[in-house]
Amino acid sequence: MRRVHQTEKQDIELSIVSGLRFPSDATILRAAGGKIVKVYRPSHLQNDRLDPTERERENIQPDTTVMSNGGVDDLKRFAAQFIKDLKANNLQHLYQTKDA
Repeated sequence: MRRVHQTEKQDIELSIVSGLRFPSDATILRAAGGKIVKVYRPSHLQNDRLDPTERERENIQPDTTVMSNGGVDDLKRFAAQFIKDLKANNLQHLYQTKDA
């Protein structure tokens, strides 16, 4: 959070905090006005469910989920709409980077 607050002082509008492992991390981030975005890649191997930190991660309820199911060009097209929705505080429940 210290780094996020530093970026705010530099007029940076968007900070990405990755690797949330525990629900308490999400609580702190939300208290600072953050949104939790779960990124899911269906073609990618999921993390080890036996690892305690990975099990705790499943207890974090995201504000939205992004299914990264396309290529780089799909991701570029998706990103503009996602940022627009984020700024308007109008996040959808689920996004897919590639149109179905």
